[in-house]
Amino acid sequence: MLNQWISNMVAVVILATLLDMVLPNGNLKKYTKFFMGLITILVILQPIIKLTGNFPQLTKNLWIKQIDAELEAMNVQNKALEINQEKYLIELYKNRLEEDVVSRVKKYTPELEVSANVTLDKNQDQDMFSLSQIDITIGTSDSLKIEPIEIRIDDKLPTEKEVSSHSNFQDNDIDFETIIEHLSTTYEIDKSRIYINKK
Repeated sequence: MLNQWISNMVAVVILATLLDMVLPNGNLKKYTKFFMGLITILVILQPIIKLTGNFPQLTKNLWIKQIDAELEAMNVQNKALEINQEKYLIELYKNRLEEDVVSRVKKYTPELEVSANVTLDKNQDQDMFSLSQIDITIGTSDSLKIEPIEIRIDDKLPTEKEVSSHSNFQDNDIDFETIIEHLSTTYEIDKSRIYINKK
């Protein structure tokens, strides 16, 4: 394009010089110089005119590239939002399951502190999660409990039976098998995947 522009400029200058030499002095020479000047200006401006003729196409291409870049950025943001939303939903589902497990175990051990941790596994075939393990911790409350004391005036010591009745947490008070059976049927999970720990 540059070579063509230079050759056009040289041709116009040569033509203007030849016409200037051939034409006699007078009014015709003034008009010839004027038209040759216009042609020279047009040849000089030709690349700019071509560029402005393609300007709408250039702006269209720039807009398309900018829109493509923005769409790509939006796609990346959408993917990140979907991943964050999935993580949030999984965490919410896990928390609700743990709360439900705690409330079900509390029916069997109302006076004890219960905490639960559930493990979820993602199914390969589907975008679903299944309950794979339940860990339950049962123990006395961490809050300070003041045992009622009995003040006796006589010299008799309390019997062993009376001392053991004041104990807070005894294994024989809790029926672990019933709790495991209840959770197994409720959540349709194998009994071997339900673990109960004591604090």
